[in-house]
Amino acid sequence: MERTAQAPDVWESPDPPLAFAQDQLAWYSRNNRNARIGHYSIEVSQLVAAAATTLAAAIGATAALTAALASLTLLLTGLRQVFAFREKWATMTWATVQIEHEITLYRLQPPEGRAAAGRRLVLQVDSIVAEETQGWAERLRASGSPPSPAVHAVE
Repeated sequence: MERTAQAPDVWESPDPPLAFAQDQLAWYSRNNRNARIGHYSIEVSQLVAAAATTLAAAIGATAALTAALASLTLLLTGLRQVFAFREKWATMTWATVQIEHEITLYRLQPPEGRAAAGRRLVLQVDSIVAEETQGWAERLRASGSPPSPAVHAVE
């Protein structure tokens, strides 16, 4: 997870397990939003470029313009594959929902049960992060790209 110098240490907060879970939730929420925006941006751009290619051919635009628009459509298709925003959006949504669920379970615990619930919260959130990261690494391996934890951590 990318940190700035000003980021507070979650383990020094009044409720470290909750702060840890909320910190992970914030990371997944931010990256989920970015993946959703990336997905829709590429999909809409691809549709516009494909429609413009057809229109350019229909109105008798120069071959160079029509080819440029077709190339743009091809480029956007490649970017869709490279960045896999749709898949990221799906896995980030899954992780976000799971972490939100664990936070809710933790908050439902009475104060006297918070120590055990805090340990469970941290373990569950760690498990969610590990499962999502493992899925990410498996997708990279399947695509022929070696996983790099440093790259994943700053997405």
